[in-house]
Amino acid sequence: MPNAIWDPAVDFTSALGGIPVYAGTSDPAPFMLDAVPTNDFSAELLVAEAASPCCDYVSALVSSAVASISLNNMSAPWTPGSNGFNNAQGEVWFDQDLVIEPGSQFRLQNMTLRFGPNASLVLRAGAYARFENCVLTSFVCDNSRWPGIRVEGNTDQNQSDQTNAQGRLYLDHTTVSNAVIGVRCATETTGYNTDPEGFGGVLWTYYATFKNNITGAELGRYHNQFNSQGIEDNRSYLHYTTFVTDNDWPDSSFPTCHLKVADTRKVNVMLCTFANDATTTQVAGFGMGLSAWKAEVKVTGYSSNNPTFGFVRNLKRGIVKSGGPLEPITVDRMRFSGNLCGIQDDGGWFSRYINNTFNVPDATLVRSGLLLNQSRFFTVERNTFTGSVQPTSSSHRSIGVFFLGINPDQSLPWVYDSERIYDNDFTDLHTGCLVNRMHRSADLTQDDNGLKIFCGDYLNNTEDVGIADRSIIQPNQFVLGDPTQLVGNRYLDEANCSSNYDWELDPQWNVNIGPYDGMVITHLRNEDPICAAICPDPVEDDFVDIWSVGSGTWIQSEDCDGGNLDMGRSRVQAEAAYTTARTLCLQAESMLDGNTDGGDKPDLIAELQQDDPWLGTGFLRDRLLLNSPLSNEVLRAMIERTEPMDQWHITQVCIENSPLDPGIMSLLGIQGVLGTFFFNMVRDAQEGLGPSAKKLLQQEYMLRRGQQAETFADLGWIWATDTINPGGLRQPAGQSVHRCRTGSPVGAHGMALHAGLGVGKFRGERRQVAGIEDREHF
Repeated sequence: MPNAIWDPAVDFTSALGGIPVYAGTSDPAPFMLDAVPTNDFSAELLVAEAASPCCDYVSALVSSAVASISLNNMSAPWTPGSNGFNNAQGEVWFDQDLVIEPGSQFRLQNMTLRFGPNASLVLRAGAYARFENCVLTSFVCDNSRWPGIRVEGNTDQNQSDQTNAQGRLYLDHTTVSNAVIGVRCATETTGYNTDPEGFGGVLWTYYATFKNNITGAELGRYHNQFNSQGIEDNRSYLHYTTFVTDNDWPDSSFPTCHLKVADTRKVNVMLCTFANDATTTQVAGFGMGLSAWKAEVKVTGYSSNNPTFGFVRNLKRGIVKSGGPLEPITVDRMRFSGNLCGIQDDGGWFSRYINNTFNVPDATLVRSGLLLNQSRFFTVERNTFTGSVQPTSSSHRSIGVFFLGINPDQSLPWVYDSERIYDNDFTDLHTGCLVNRMHRSADLTQDDNGLKIFCGDYLNNTEDVGIADRSIIQPNQFVLGDPTQLVGNRYLDEANCSSNYDWELDPQWNVNIGPYDGMVITHLRNEDPICAAICPDPVEDDFVDIWSVGSGTWIQSEDCDGGNLDMGRSRVQAEAAYTTARTLCLQAESMLDGNTDGGDKPDLIAELQQDDPWLGTGFLRDRLLLNSPLSNEVLRAMIERTEPMDQWHITQVCIENSPLDPGIMSLLGIQGVLGTFFFNMVRDAQEGLGPSAKKLLQQEYMLRRGQQAETFADLGWIWATDTINPGGLRQPAGQSVHRCRTGSPVGAHGMALHAGLGVGKFRGERRQVAGIEDREHF
């Protein structure tokens, strides 16, 4: 070793003291080669078997003389043979922070940098660093971690390349491993605390790897107002990047999350993989893939020429959307396998989950492909959910889509618009779609908005659709005004009504607080094998399962066309569609109002509620009959009147306004204002009658409301995600992974699991999107 000083024995005068050993620039530079240290406690422990003191020992002896870098070497990057560390082997160790100073443009190739337990790589705001085919990791010791990379910024300034406001890090074919937080786009103060003014750092990755970090990467909390049009997109993006936990996990910690994106917008995660491939008991199955908290993220997976990327596997939760309703997330063409929950959406709005594949193996724990927890205006289309062939057992817990709604509390406002999943495949699962709790609005009509399950293929599931205890969905599962479309589901094996079911209803599925008792669902099938949905324990009038005969050959592109995925349009087109739908909805509402209550709804309600003096029951009866048909609000006010009207008069009004909505009939029973004789008269009047004029007006109004909700969701999505491309983020034409199949009857076994999860309540709020205020739906 040229220019080195040789000393055959070094006496350490104090523990871990003595000479420093540099990979530095001094000439001659001291190097410890084969010296025999004496009076060195750390070395003695190391010889004795100590693994932990290894790091203490090395950190005391080895450091880089280059603690900070201020240069521009873009045209002449540092390499193993030529670098400012004076290190020809390509591996440099740091026991203190390596800082890239503001204004620097630092480029490193084919080198390994190892950091001690208190040493970070820090990019100051205004610095740029590019690592190509490098490794950034910890010391070579057991149980060793380093803090990781910190990319500092300025929260209130933009991320433009023309400014020196933000740190910028580019990882090209580079590995970051064994860190507490692999990359954090933030300025840290003490410990792992952050400076609220120091966010905005930018991370770019290309064929990078984040391996065995407790947290892989963390970015966000950045919303820079850059002009009058809105807020700037976060310029961070991750392409062809692998986040992985494997058996080289270095310590007893547990992995938390591969990628955290918080409180920011438009982060692109393209063709990345999130995986836990560890097989050891300690860490196998732990961790989260992507956490999007109040963040707009687009996750795009595999394509035909990149089959090795786009996986989410073996994690506790693959992707989690949380923190607020108005930050949409897209997950498109990702492949989920071995996860306890593939995607969990907690209260998100406008989320799009399309063209994904979910492998949901049976296990003793509940596994689900997609969990929608009180989510709204979602698009779930052209996904495939596959379990495994099920033996005879009651322990299966595989669920394709788990819809979890609010608790059935009649005292709370129920705000739930027309939502639907569309064109999905469910095979070899315990339950294709499981519905738990409320998924229906509180309009108290037969045609209330709610959850609809459209155009799916179901094969060899124990139960294709399961409705859990005290749960409600939209009563009419078909499209009002479009009976030719039907609901479009195909049940490709014959349900045997003892161990597998097309629709499985929990015995308590329709037992709820308030006027929803006795709800009737009309579900139109499309030429599928015969088996009553209510078997093996039918409850009369609970479920009308109509097999639609004579609808012709089922053609997917014709009978199940028109999903939200196919509604991609420009912003101008979306605005026009919403305006048209809004106008039609207002017209239908006006028509309904004008044809009910004689236009005197406020006066009728006031007269029914007046208590000083009480108005005579005969007078009220005449007023109500004169202004029939009556709205549900007026009928409800009549039934709930503190001083009940005469039973004959209530009966006359109810019969005049029959058929009554199920909610009104239920309220009659709950309030007890009619004796058995009178109640039976009203009940008899509901049978054998076609829809009244009022009912037809209500159906049109609900149809228009559903159309308005869909167009508004489409518009909201475009405005929320489109700041550059006029067409927004949508699936290109022709890219569908849905497979049409035919299936032979295959039995499945097992008992239904209808597990409720304890969650908080999520209420709809009035929002303003794209400058268009929608009081009805937000």
